[in-house]
Amino acid sequence: GIAITITAAQDINGLIASINTAALPSFSTNQLFIRTKNAEGFWSITQSAVFVIDIAGDPAYPTAPVAPQNVTQAEYFINTDPGFGSGTAIPITAAQDINGIIASINTSSLSAATTNQLFVSTKNAEGFWSITNISTFVVNATSDPVYPAAPLAPTNVTLAEYFIDTDPGFGNGIPITLSAGVDIANLNVVVDVNALAQGQHVLFVRSRSNLYSISNAVLFIKGSVLPLTWAYIRGEIKADGALISWGTVSESNTAQFYLEHSTDGIHFTTAGTLAAAGNSNTALQYSLLHSGAVNGLNYYRIKQTDRDGRFTYSPIVKILNRKGNGKIVIAPNPASNEVTIYFDKPMAAGNLRLYNSSGQMISLQRIAEGSQQQKLDVSKLPAGIYQLQVQTATAVETFKLMKQ
Repeated sequence: GIAITITAAQDINGLIASINTAALPSFSTNQLFIRTKNAEGFWSITQSAVFVIDIAGDPAYPTAPVAPQNVTQAEYFINTDPGFGSGTAIPITAAQDINGIIASINTSSLSAATTNQLFVSTKNAEGFWSITNISTFVVNATSDPVYPAAPLAPTNVTLAEYFIDTDPGFGNGIPITLSAGVDIANLNVVVDVNALAQGQHVLFVRSRSNLYSISNAVLFIKGSVLPLTWAYIRGEIKADGALISWGTVSESNTAQFYLEHSTDGIHFTTAGTLAAAGNSNTALQYSLLHSGAVNGLNYYRIKQTDRDGRFTYSPIVKILNRKGNGKIVIAPNPASNEVTIYFDKPMAAGNLRLYNSSGQMISLQRIAEGSQQQKLDVSKLPAGIYQLQVQTATAVETFKLMKQ
């Protein structure tokens, strides 16, 4: 629309704007529409007013009153309009600023887990009713999550620890010495492995500021030469499938590579094989094309076997295949524990709603502005078909979600 100039901290209730009507025909009735947008990116309800241009014999408009008139009556109703003057009264007093008025709205007669609309209107001293303002709200959404408090400012990491193979519990690992102001991303730590048996083990590291971080894990082998050293693994969607590439720094007695594919990150099947170099002290590169990538999220890893029958796995790489999908992708679907909703670009602020087969809303999450993915916990839901609704300021999209 045509911009109305405003300045920071300006009271827009007293804003005077010049409206250009030069292009409108004479003797015509028209409508003027005005709306505003707040700092979160949401537009207000559009206010409208009817006006006329040059009606022949139109009486002169009276002089504007010196002081604004008081609002003499206010009322609300929910869902069904009973007519002006027949809503539930909102108490007001003379000269009260209704922008700051707090009213108690009775919702006791509404059904649980329903979406409703609240309508509010006022009447001035001349007897004219205002445009009705409308707001949507939900009553008692089942399992509605409590919005978390805003996080505190970031704090320094104060504790760090590691353990091998078995988690002794938070705070019971082997402590890692930290100094104030040290970047722990570049911290070197000596890990004692003398008491470990020969073979494969997993090293876990975690840190703490207020709460403990997620534990980082890395696989290692004690007492034998690693059959190979991984350099990288990566993947990308091509026109004819998913191209998985990986590299090795060195190889010793290696025999075969197996490309493994999964749709849930847990259960993998072989999607291709490739012969290994056997022995090499130079960097080598490999790749395989998987034509069976599914729509949505795909997981890949490389299983390496050596000539002695031992094997190791590469890290898992995730690839999002948007072919056959719209701008929003839900994966995995069907899901068991957690679903991730992927957006094709940073989102405007909005809401994520989950409905059961009866149409009841059972979950409501806020989508933060700028998000490109949103996680949804479905682990406690019964198996069945659900409707997942993604709502932003400009669009609403609904998807079918299966919980298994």
